[in-house]
Amino acid sequence: LYKDTMTTSLSDMITLLRSRVGMETTQKITDTEITTYLNSSLDVLDKILAIRYDDYNVGNYLTMISPNTANLPLPADFFKLRGVDYWGSVGSSQGTPTGSNWIPLKGMQFTERYNGAGIASIASYPLQRSELLFKLMGNVVQIYPPELSAGQYQIWYTPKYTYLVNP
Repeated sequence: LYKDTMTTSLSDMITLLRSRVGMETTQKITDTEITTYLNSSLDVLDKILAIRYDDYNVGNYLTMISPNTANLPLPADFFKLRGVDYWGSVGSSQGTPTGSNWIPLKGMQFTERYNGAGIASIASYPLQRSELLFKLMGNVVQIYPPELSAGQYQIWYTPKYTYLVNP
């Protein structure tokens, strides 16, 4: 009944499912309906795995924003945010940056948006790019403070499940 190797195509999964329920020769349930059921079930499984295991199926997305924009667009297949990095200077030698690298940014809670990192406090002390913070707000990632947000970013995320289709 079961193959020794993993099922790799949608057609193989449909055939295996029909065999399992004894419907090899009947079309009471169409292949389209079976595909819908399979995709729904695999989508739920994918979400369970993404929620249970933080680093399950992590991808990255590179984007840039201009000065005072502060909103990073999310990729179309975005499901869960894992982190944000900023491409910037790291280290110094007598005040001169020694190189560039991806700098992981600290996430922040909604209530922290003006506690030392937002527009309201920008005049109180000078911030450096290594002190940038991020917050997922709706369908964008906001960078605080916006005055220092210009640059290249790398968004680490878990993508949505990709539905199976017949080739």
